[in-house]
Amino acid sequence: YRVDPHINRAAGVKPFKPLLAVDGQLGEILRIYRDYLLSSDNQYLKKYWSKIKKGMEVVIRKYDKDKDGMITNQQYNTLDSSWGGKIAWIISMYLAALKASIEMAKVVEDNSFQNQLAFIYEKGKKNIEELFFNGEYFIHKKSKPNDLGHSFGCHIDQVYGQSWAFQLGLGRLFNAKKIRTALENLWKYNFVTDMGDFRKEFNLKHSTDKIGSHPLVPAAGRFYAMEEDKALIMTSFPYGGRGRVFWANGYYQEAMTGFEYQVASHMIWEGKKDLIEKGLAITKAIDDRYFGSPHKRNPYNDIECSDHYARAMSSYGVYIAVCGFDYNGPKKEIAFEPRLNFNDFQSSFTTEKGWGIFTQKVSKKKATYSLKMVNKNLSLKKITLAANSKFSSVDVQLNGGKLFASLVQEKNEITDKSLFSIVFTEEINIKENENLEVKAT
Repeated sequence: YRVDPHINRAAGVKPFKPLLAVDGQLGEILRIYRDYLLSSDNQYLKKYWSKIKKGMEVVIRKYDKDKDGMITNQQYNTLDSSWGGKIAWIISMYLAALKASIEMAKVVEDNSFQNQLAFIYEKGKKNIEELFFNGEYFIHKKSKPNDLGHSFGCHIDQVYGQSWAFQLGLGRLFNAKKIRTALENLWKYNFVTDMGDFRKEFNLKHSTDKIGSHPLVPAAGRFYAMEEDKALIMTSFPYGGRGRVFWANGYYQEAMTGFEYQVASHMIWEGKKDLIEKGLAITKAIDDRYFGSPHKRNPYNDIECSDHYARAMSSYGVYIAVCGFDYNGPKKEIAFEPRLNFNDFQSSFTTEKGWGIFTQKVSKKKATYSLKMVNKNLSLKKITLAANSKFSSVDVQLNGGKLFASLVQEKNEITDKSLFSIVFTEEINIKENENLEVKAT
């Protein structure tokens, strides 16, 4: 809930009335699931389940009364205004939150709620695929002509829920081909090679627009990216139809790093070469704006809306995506599937209690993997790794001592890489400065 008299007036409600930002509420449910994954057991989830469940029930009751997986009604969101109709990016977050809640309900054995959520999710999955994809990207369908929102615009967060789902190990939410096409067209329509030229062109086209007054948001957006800067802008309008002009329209022309990092990490998670390259290019564009020479901005302060804005911390999502990292503390499971330097890769990783270094060296016929805990310890029952082909046997050692484990061959539905899981006969504990080594042939 947010209390802000200026924003409340702009949204058309009485001052000081608390507003539920629906994307914020859904994001909170996803963050709770993330915190559960980074805990050591189920106690955290069991302790707070009644409140977590209530948070999901509020969204269903307020925005999805007919339980068809579609968020409707006026939706106040973190773009500081209430949008009407059905909005693809908020619905994608809803689907991710539903899937996370399904997993949490399984853990606490709330079978009735789990089944209810699964029913809603399946309907929403079908509806978002059929109703919002225009052949190139996912759009916003207004309920009234005068509703706020981007309408037919190509919006940066249109498949945001899928980005969340990958980070939380929830898998594919809905149609892979349509999602990847949407990401390709985000690059096509929203990536700007010179923000100076872009803003000049915008001002020429829209100089007569009557933007609602706001002291901080001009019609062409704020200067988070300037002349010669590359950026992924918030919303483009390839076919016109900017909709109702409102002060918050200024956001559409801006480049905010938190949103850009989200798209970059999603592209990398998809695991396809062209999308990985585009995700890295977006990350490099941000890096050039803040770390380029000469420095235009403070490299320790990605400015968006204000100094040291928390949303810029989504940059860590790019790192996780590059590592293909997945961790479930309560289940004692960890996984790696690097998207870069696959044959010779090294990265750090964090777990519930500490952090360590992961290394893999892979060829067609053999591979070596290692996990070394640098700080604290790591308990494991299962580790999943990626390879160029299937292996028939593995040798697993902890500090030189052989471990007994079973080998399970898998395949990643996202990247088509060969995966194999090592399931330990007994839970193992990798202590500080100890090394787990896997040799596969």
